[in-house]
Amino acid sequence: MHENKTTIIILVYNSLKNLKNCILEINEIIKIYSEVQNILFVNNKSTDNSLEFIINNKHLINCQNISIISNKQNYGMGGSQKIAFEYCINNFDQNKICVLHSSGRTNIFEVYKELVKSITNNEIALMSRYHKDSKLDNYSLIRNLGNKLFNFIVKIFTGKKILDHGSGIFLITTKLLKQTNYKNLSNGSDFNPQMNIIIFYITNKIGYSPVVWSEGAVKSHLNIYSYAIKLFMSLLTFYLNKKILRKNSFSFNSKNDHFEYHVTK
Repeated sequence: MHENKTTIIILVYNSLKNLKNCILEINEIIKIYSEVQNILFVNNKSTDNSLEFIINNKHLINCQNISIISNKQNYGMGGSQKIAFEYCINNFDQNKICVLHSSGRTNIFEVYKELVKSITNNEIALMSRYHKDSKLDNYSLIRNLGNKLFNFIVKIFTGKKILDHGSGIFLITTKLLKQTNYKNLSNGSDFNPQMNIIIFYITNKIGYSPVVWSEGAVKSHLNIYSYAIKLFMSLLTFYLNKKILRKNSFSFNSKNDHFEYHVTK
């Protein structure tokens, strides 16, 4: 295996308004970072022709290995990542995987550049909206205060200081990803908080990268109140299993997932 080979996953859900910019930013990444060998789009049952746009314009991306996964149902943020991770591990030769979003809340070229810096000597680099060098542009006050409160609650339950508990934009070694047992995590919006909590108990080699974050071209689909309930239940599950029952491993998700999707190359 090439010692420095990366697959980039682009998560897509009703992102049509920003996909043109997304493709331009992907090309900026590929132009500078030769280790990026594979691009994988995961379309989570979009209803705005996002899938058709990607298929019709993928020839504009300067990468020879582009795959497009189209979920047959909306499997959630976590479900889409599970599908992507499994596909990457089974089909690509890489030692790092990067997850980026197509929503336009960040410039993914700038994000990738900072993640690459932050993963040096680490096993994972997490984008953080609360890094000292991050800038929040026109970010909802409620979401900002809510995330800071969630970060504090996560610290109370886990004893770990996580700068951005729900960060779903990251660069991770394939080796560490396999250790997270991601298949046993939620399929919903609480997938990334669960994964981040587990990672903090597996390794200390964690880097954070700054970001310029805005509301973006695509409206957020996250219901903050529903998310708060899911996060609390995840933390309660973690606390009972790790702190009280002292289990070395446990599952946030007891269901056996069955995902159906179509792949276009």
